[in-house]
Amino acid sequence: ASVASAQLDNLPLEKVLNPDQDIAELVNKLLAPDNNSEQDSPPRRVMIALNFIFQNLLLQEEQAQQPSLDRIIDAVLRFSRILCVEFVAYIPSLAASPSTLDATEHAVDAFVFTECYAMIFPFFISLVQIQDYALNAAYDIPITALKKVSHSAFDDARTGLIRAANTKPPLAKLELFTTAVRDLARAGGDEDVDADLLLPLAVDCLRAARISNFNAHLGYIEAFCHSRDFLGAQGYAFTTLRCAVAFLCNSEN
Repeated sequence: ASVASAQLDNLPLEKVLNPDQDIAELVNKLLAPDNNSEQDSPPRRVMIALNFIFQNLLLQEEQAQQPSLDRIIDAVLRFSRILCVEFVAYIPSLAASPSTLDATEHAVDAFVFTECYAMIFPFFISLVQIQDYALNAAYDIPITALKKVSHSAFDDARTGLIRAANTKPPLAKLELFTTAVRDLARAGGDEDVDADLLLPLAVDCLRAARISNFNAHLGYIEAFCHSRDFLGAQGYAFTTLRCAVAFLCNSEN
């Protein structure tokens, strides 16, 4: 990675970013492995070097008797931060404003997590497999017949939970979970939806969605999302789902 970074000094760095161009599209264009025209871009070379280092780290952790999830989390975050710095160095206009810089960070994060997801998510699964085994067993408990529930909103929430589980970037996963909880609040109909009503709705929605490894999804979000991402509605939604999962995991008691 350091060799690839040093080569930046010998390359033209002044690229012009079209303000109308989608930054996420630009990131994907420069990093996508099937791209030919930009195959030798500095960010692409840095990503290849970082990916090689990262895969070696994962191999070491897989062979260890007690894999260190903290090391894996730190490696992924460093991977993303270094790659973002390389992008801004390669296209200085990306740092022209806080909004473009923030968009670049989000786009790089999304790409890195999408690339690494299949390699790192199994570690989260193994960490909470006992809890998820209990949760999967609780899915078979009959769904409570709640009164005055909007079935369309409830179905939207169930679909949203499934979409979130199939999403790889952690922030995008959290945002979809938040949308699902908002849909559950709509499912309450004319009633004011407080925690006393929202929690049983969330419990029933989890049973209806039957998502495997749900504890692993929550742990993955918790590990990689920033603390500011849990403020407001997103934090409330995450806590609601945490409580619903805890209730189901302990349902036999």
